[in-house]
Amino acid sequence: SKNYRSSRAVVELANQIKPIIGDLSEYVIGGRRDLRSFPDENEEASWVVRSIISMLGTTAPDIEGEIGLSNIVILARNRFVFSSLEDKMHEAKIPFSYKKGEKAIEPSTVIGKIIDYGIRCKINPKDWVDRKKLYEALDMSTTVRECIEDSYLIITKKVNGLHCELYNYVINAIDELDTDNPNFVKLCKVITTAISSENENVISSNEKERSIMEVERFADLWSQFRIKGLGSSLIAFRNALSLGQVSTDTENNGVTLSTVHTMKGLEKDIVFLIGMCEGVFPDYRATSDEKMNEETNNMYVAVTRAKRWVYISYPKSRMMPWGDYKQQEPSRFIRDVTI
Repeated sequence: SKNYRSSRAVVELANQIKPIIGDLSEYVIGGRRDLRSFPDENEEASWVVRSIISMLGTTAPDIEGEIGLSNIVILARNRFVFSSLEDKMHEAKIPFSYKKGEKAIEPSTVIGKIIDYGIRCKINPKDWVDRKKLYEALDMSTTVRECIEDSYLIITKKVNGLHCELYNYVINAIDELDTDNPNFVKLCKVITTAISSENENVISSNEKERSIMEVERFADLWSQFRIKGLGSSLIAFRNALSLGQVSTDTENNGVTLSTVHTMKGLEKDIVFLIGMCEGVFPDYRATSDEKMNEETNNMYVAVTRAKRWVYISYPKSRMMPWGDYKQQEPSRFIRDVTI
């Protein structure tokens, strides 16, 4: 029920999200909080970059010394939110890096899991544990005995009976890969095209967007794997992913970018929390009370990473990977907060 890190402005905001701290009179450092909306994610990213540039080299009564890049962290619910921001940071020549601890890839969509578990099952026919995970991702009932005895060929036959032809397509595309010398980039392209053309009655726009981003992330990791000369086979790629050898993330003296999964234990004078749209934060899959409570806790943690100033923003529309703009609603966590 105490906070020994943050300013009064930050604690008051966090208390609106999840009331925990009672007496706020002892927080003598005023701090600053701000909430803004923008036409789209590019405008949001541009504002963050302009704000950072305007802060650098200045001083403030509640921040010790001159403000530098090391005073700032930019947070988001998931890594895909950073796409536009990365471009704007590169254009402005502002160095940045992801907080250590970011996994190379942790697929959360059904398509992402099919690719991940499908590759594992294809290269190791005896891997019944990942075969079971693949069935669970596809919401297929199965027994441990079946998972142990099934081959990848049996998996493809079972999946062909699913109602979602997209899942069938992805499983069969992985089955057709050459294990020793796969055309993995082509695989990712055809899967992305298939997802983009899928009817939203079958797969929601949120799931489509995240699926495409995860497939593109797989393609980027494969490119890094090949550039680094770590091999050319599926098994070498899977091993490189497991060992974190394809990750290009490093920590330096630039601005820190971090997702909700790695932000715990992090604290900075200034926090930008971006992409605060409903369906992004909280995540669109948080459909139970338990999961929503976890999202609320994550939001509380995100806000209280700020020691002095916290800036929260969201775009009113976002460009979908298939080219359409989609209108966005502000996150439920910020609809009624008082700034």
